[in-house]
Amino acid sequence: MSGYHNTYEADPVGLRKTLQQLEGLAGAPKQMRVKFERTVQATSNWNGTDDDFYKQTEDQDKQQIESCRAVVDSLSEFLTGLQSAVRQSLGSIEGVHQDVQEKIHDAQSNAGDYTSGDHGKR
Repeated sequence: MSGYHNTYEADPVGLRKTLQQLEGLAGAPKQMRVKFERTVQATSNWNGTDDDFYKQTEDQDKQQIESCRAVVDSLSEFLTGLQSAVRQSLGSIEGVHQDVQEKIHDAQSNAGDYTSGDHGKR
């Protein structure tokens, strides 16, 4: 919306750029997940294996690891959904633009009909 006049201004060029940027980010969560899993493997025994400290921290460690996995996975889903929404919006804007251009062309083609007194009716 622009100002208080209930007008809408679309930026197809900007949406195309945004879509390209999102497509560039699409693989990032997968790479993040791979790196995270490597880090988990490399640090899995840092809190011990069978002592009191391990028993006190293992449940929380597992919960935090699963929470991180869920965040990374949801980021992937979010980016996929956002790409779809931007693509759909762009398609809608382009469809409306094409329809308007066709109506303008039709109106210009029929402009001469208005001088005959039949108000463009055939």
